[in-house]
Amino acid sequence: HLKVSIVVGNHSQRYDVLHKYAIASILNSDYPLEKIEIIIVDNNCDKVSLTILQEMFCKIGNIKIIRESQQGTCFMRNRGLSVTSGEIIAFIDDDCEVDRNWLKRMVNFYSDPIISFGGGSVFDVKLNRYVRSEVNLKWRQDLHVIGGNMSFRKEILLENQFDTNLIYDNDEFELIS
Repeated sequence: HLKVSIVVGNHSQRYDVLHKYAIASILNSDYPLEKIEIIIVDNNCDKVSLTILQEMFCKIGNIKIIRESQQGTCFMRNRGLSVTSGEIIAFIDDDCEVDRNWLKRMVNFYSDPIISFGGGSVFDVKLNRYVRSEVNLKWRQDLHVIGGNMSFRKEILLENQFDTNLIYDNDEFELIS
């Protein structure tokens, strides 16, 4: 089993959402917990936020909580990457809930050494439909990943980090272009 590091950002201080969806579903995965590392990145929230996160998750050994003071998704993702120990690095949003087999499917996907990155569908329960990007790209559909559910081989990310000059969204498209 490959070790997978999962980076989840926290900016809006939505602790209940983070715990209920992202963290609970990852910990409920049908994948060995000792092969899962969760990195929660507190992105430019106040000092109270970091303390709350540490108190919420201090009893779970495979969760690291770190702070990134520079506001922005790309800064948050790069900071999370900097402390990962997994061979595969996944990114999900705090309000994403993964299914039990998500990690098994992801690791199976990376059993092919030519695979460098991947992504999966994101289902929006409020809209009751699968989400696709609203950006009109002319790339092949298989190059399209959504930031709420994407993964990379660590060595690829270390060579090509997220572009911190991008202020809003679509950093995943810039990274793989």
